[in-house]
Amino acid sequence: EPAPEGARLALATGPDQRPALHIMAGPTTAVSWRTTVNLPPGRYRFSVQVMARGVLPLPFGRNQGAALRVADGGPRAGGVLGSQSWQPLELDFDADPSAPPVELRLELRAAGGEVWFARDSLRLLRRP
Repeated sequence: EPAPEGARLALATGPDQRPALHIMAGPTTAVSWRTTVNLPPGRYRFSVQVMARGVLPLPFGRNQGAALRVADGGPRAGGVLGSQSWQPLELDFDADPSAPPVELRLELRAAGGEVWFARDSLRLLRRP
């Protein structure tokens, strides 16, 4: 699916040359990097380091900024706005045995700014 007008997704490096998944917001952006995984039932933690520069909230909606999300109404963690140096985002969730594969997202909902998700920090771990 194409990025909204003015938004860009790219494999890039952060301002400190760290390999990253980069999202630059247009005037009305709700866009994400996505992957689908088949998981056995259990508890999981999805985590990443994120950096933001000049991220502005949208004038509508309750989910704003850079975040992690499990698709289809699943949980969301984050909401990073403004300018932030590298910081961790973590999302705990349960994989249901009757659910289809799980879609994991690194998303940005913003009216401007940019974020980097550090590729070397992406983790999906099964929890006890």
